[in-house]
Amino acid sequence: PLPQTGYASSYEPFNWIIGTGAYVEDINQLIIEKRALFRHELLQDIILSFFFLALVLILVTYVSLKATQRMTHPVMHISRELGKVAAGDYAHVNMPDDFLQRTDEVGKLSHSVMQMIQHRQQEEFELKRLNQELSTKNDELEQIIYVASHDLRSPLVNIQGFSQELMIAFNELQDVLSSSLTHEAIQPLLNKLAPLLHQEIPESLHFINTSTQKMDLLLKGLLKYSRTGRQGLQMAEINMSELIQEQLSAQEFVLSQEKIKV
Repeated sequence: PLPQTGYASSYEPFNWIIGTGAYVEDINQLIIEKRALFRHELLQDIILSFFFLALVLILVTYVSLKATQRMTHPVMHISRELGKVAAGDYAHVNMPDDFLQRTDEVGKLSHSVMQMIQHRQQEEFELKRLNQELSTKNDELEQIIYVASHDLRSPLVNIQGFSQELMIAFNELQDVLSSSLTHEAIQPLLNKLAPLLHQEIPESLHFINTSTQKMDLLLKGLLKYSRTGRQGLQMAEINMSELIQEQLSAQEFVLSQEKIKV
């Protein structure tokens, strides 16, 4: 066997010799073995720690992904459905029941979206109904205007025709009376009739003719207005001076009766 080293010391008061009772080589071997065991146990602890840390990270990642999917999937779905709402495609909007049954923000958002869709559908239905009523009323109004203006033009044509015949008859009467001016017997009568023949009757016939022309223009305007739903609008320039003069001429009888000067 190989020699081994030990440590001892004397204690002179009692002549004792005190030794370690163990060889240095055994102690060193024991230290080496303890170090190796400690390293092995430390390595195992580190491996287990990394294993548990990796397991915790995997669990946290899994839970985070599930939580993210639980939030992002409904939000993406709601976003797609809102795109359909923006495009006016309410018939194909699909909101799952599990979204509506949730009590979190997703459930509130889903309920808000469905309420918005219902309100939009009601508003569009009401708008279509009002547009339909308006279209019906416009059609009825156009028909009434057309019939009224068409029926009013018939008596107006008669008034224009008879007023023209009256003017012709009046001109013939003037010619006849003018040819009789040499007869002294009817000269006083001609003098009395002169204001009527040369002023009042021509002026009245002029007012009748002007008024009937104005009424004819108004009725033609109503007829054109009744067809505006079927024809495009045409812009035209208007001479305001002529328009004002026409209005004054149409109201000339009233102005003269009321002694109004414009």
